[in-house]
This record gives sequence, C-alpha cells and structure tokens, in this order.
Amino acid sequence: MGMHPENPFLPDAPEAASERPKDLQAFDVVETFEVAGFDSLEVATTMEKGHDAEGEKDSRNGDAILADAKTGLLGVFDGLGGQKHADRASQAASLMLASSWKRALTSWNGKTDLIEEALTPLSDMETLPWLRQDSAFARKAHAMLVGLEWAHASATGTGGMTTACVGFVHTSEDGARRLVTANVGDSGAFILRSGGGVERASPDESILGYLLAVGAIDLPLLYRLKKEPDTAIEVPSLGRKDSYYDMANTVIRPLGGPDSVRPRITVKTLLPDDVVIFCTDGVIDKYENVISEIPPEREMREEQMDLGGFESAAAELTVMERVESLRKDAAERVAYKITDDIGIVGIRVLKD
Repeated sequence: MGMHPENPFLPDAPEAASERPKDLQAFDVVETFEVAGFDSLEVATTMEKGHDAEGEKDSRNGDAILADAKTGLLGVFDGLGGQKHADRASQAASLMLASSWKRALTSWNGKTDLIEEALTPLSDMETLPWLRQDSAFARKAHAMLVGLEWAHASATGTGGMTTACVGFVHTSEDGARRLVTANVGDSGAFILRSGGGVERASPDESILGYLLAVGAIDLPLLYRLKKEPDTAIEVPSLGRKDSYYDMANTVIRPLGGPDSVRPRITVKTLLPDDVVIFCTDGVIDKYENVISEIPPEREMREEQMDLGGFESAAAELTVMERVESLRKDAAERVAYKITDDIGIVGIRVLKD
C-alpha cells in the first residue's frame, strides 16, 4: 500500500469497485424501500429526479445514495449541476467509499490529529475527550476520512464532481449511540429529535452557506435571491452581482474537483426514536429558511430552519413513512422556483 501524494497519513486509493448495483439513477422515482441488517437502526432510502424549466424530468438523477449494512455506512452524494458526468461522479464516490471501507479501517495509525482538525463546532461538547478515549470510534472516523479521499480520486476519474454527506452510528462501551457525519459540500444531515425540534448534524460547505454563517448575507437579501434564483443581484459583501443558483451551486472543495478535499466531521449523541435524515439540496432548498414573512433584525444562523413537514417526525411513524412523506412533500413544493434531484437516506434509532 503506497502513501497518498498530498497527505502522508493517507494511503493511496484502491481500485474502483467492480460490482455495480442496480442503476437507481435511471428511474424517475425510486420508491421508498427499507434496508435491513443495520444494528439497532431502522433504515429507509428514496430518490426522485428533478425537472427542467419545461417541467420535463431530467434524463438521469445526479444524486446517489449509500445505505450499506455490511459497513454501517449511510449517506447521500449530489453530482454538481451543470457539470458533465455529474451522475457518474456521485455514483463512483458512493461505490468507492463502501467498497474500500475494510481497507480504510486498516490505515489508522493510532493518532486522532486528522479527526480533531476536521471536527465542526456543531459537534457535542464532550466529543474531544471521548474521541481520545474510544479507539474503535477513532479508527472508524479516520477510515471515513480516508474513504472520502479515495472517493475524491474515484470521482475525479469520471470527469465530474459531487458533494458527499456520509456517516455511521457508533455505540460506545457505555451504551451511548453517537452519529458521526463527514460532509463535503451542501448536502446535509439533520436530526429530528423524538422530543421535538431539528438539529443540523453537518455544516453547509457551499459559498452561500459560508456567507450566511459569517453574516455576509442577511435574511432580506437571501429571500430576494431565492425568489429569483437565476437572476444576478448585487451582493455588497462580494462587491459584485451574483445569483442564488451560482452561489448555492458553488461548493467548497467538492469530490472530483481540482483541489484536495477537506471533509468536516460532526458528532452528535442520539436517543431512542430520534430520526436522522441525510438528504441532498433538492430537499434542503425546499425548506431551509423558507418563511412567510421576513422578521425584523433577525440574525441568520446556519442551524436555524423552518422545515414545515420536515419537522413532523412523530414517533408513531415508521422511518419508511417519514422518508416517503418527505420525498413527496419536497418534490411537490415550488418555493422559490427551485427544483432539483432528490436523494434521501433516513434512519430511526430503535429502543434497546
């Protein structure tokens, strides 16, 4: 096993996966189906193509999904719109991450430096000391970073680019279950708490997400941009005109891009009946910060969301029902003229 040319802690990428699953990206709608075999988790996935300005379905879904019971890996990939071979890039990255997992696990050198550098402020406060004590978690988190480097190389080979929001649920020796996500781009993971409320479990790594997080764009300007997403509007903080689509689709260091990738890791503790939704921006853009009136002097934070039907994760619903409902609701919404492919992976934490 050679060493990665840019990072001495990362081994070279293995060969791309030889076995390919059924071509889900060709279907207009992939009806929600349950994925069995996950320990203490109920898992379901679904997909739907977006449509063009004339209302016709896209020829292929640029999103890809990952729900692999053998590795415990979950997540979504979104081929960058307007890029050639976007669907190939998302599929290649998904296949590589899953197929290389066992080998990636052997690459850990016992150090947590790379993981600590990748941790986001969204993580639970106790993450760092726990990370240094739990070698099983550290090994898997490191493997996810390595796997995404290899997925980056695999996507590069397709000529396309893609986002990735992936993760796993780790059970520590004390019985606590923690969601660990790694994110590149503007797909996302959200926790729908059994007691109510929604928490972001991944940062938005698009140019727009960055500008919102640092306060360079305020809510009134955001809504103007979303109402005319393909119209360039003066953005004072940038000193130029730009459109919502341009900023939202400009992803920081995507898989398959010219630069090295820097996945961001978030760790969140999960409780029984919590639901986690991994989804591409074909879902997120239909809900995030969509409200009927602009509140005065309200400061924008990336974790603030008005999700409508997204938030109604009643405990009596199965995760299949929750995921199916979310896909249909997101596909039917026409807020801010935004339409895109949809990819969703949902999990519910089962009671012991």
